[in-house]
Amino acid sequence: MGLIIKVAGGLLLMEGEKEALEGKEVKYFDLYPERSYKEGSAAQTHFRLAESQFYRLLNTGMTKTNLVKVEYVLNPDLVHHFRGQRPCASYRHWLVWKGCLLQ
Repeated sequence: MGLIIKVAGGLLLMEGEKEALEGKEVKYFDLYPERSYKEGSAAQTHFRLAESQFYRLLNTGMTKTNLVKVEYVLNPDLVHHFRGQRPCASYRHWLVWKGCLLQ
């Protein structure tokens, strides 16, 4: 199973992320680039995903831009609500795909 899938599914958590998910307060994590790749690092996976999206949005070939920090915002209420709606969204997608439900 890929790291991004594990992170998205909540199987791979950063230090302090589990405790933040169990609470009600919004938690902020500062993530920084690292020179060497750490296999299985949730923090580095979050950083690299945000970095790749940032560079895609820039879409400027010759600009010298470096991403020096990513602020990962964890909102426990939003995460729980999103995870609770996943089965419904998956079933709805299946119904649309089968032609049983009009979009």
